[in-house]
Amino acid sequence: MTSAILDTNVFVQYLISPSRSASVRTVDAYFAGRFRLVYSADTLDELMEVLLLPKIQERHGMSDTETLEFVESLLVYADRYSGTVEVSNAGVRDITDRKLVSLAFESRADYLVTNDRRHLLPLKQIGDMRIVTPTAFLRALSLEQ
Repeated sequence: MTSAILDTNVFVQYLISPSRSASVRTVDAYFAGRFRLVYSADTLDELMEVLLLPKIQERHGMSDTETLEFVESLLVYADRYSGTVEVSNAGVRDITDRKLVSLAFESRADYLVTNDRRHLLPLKQIGDMRIVTPTAFLRALSLEQ
């Protein structure tokens, strides 16, 4: 089965965007069992931290408890990795993205799905893992079905 790391920005867009957006359809595809979600403690910590930021919380409108329940719902069928593989700074311009690169190498995920056009999408690939937008990922999932 296809495996993917979803960047925090995909989850934020899932919670604040119209139902037809690619980020919403990507997370819905996960809940429908169309791919395996890959995460680490670091990516999970970032997700919680961002979702609980007052300006983000104001946008999605969920309480702290609802936010925690949402994040827990993501983990039910997800694969956890330590995310502790050492990675060099080469190619990774944003130091906060190193956790994603580490997770990519450790998990050997097929895709990293992100809306980060500045730092991650220009990389296009890390090892065998493709770095794609939610739209491109949905297209790839359709081809693999």
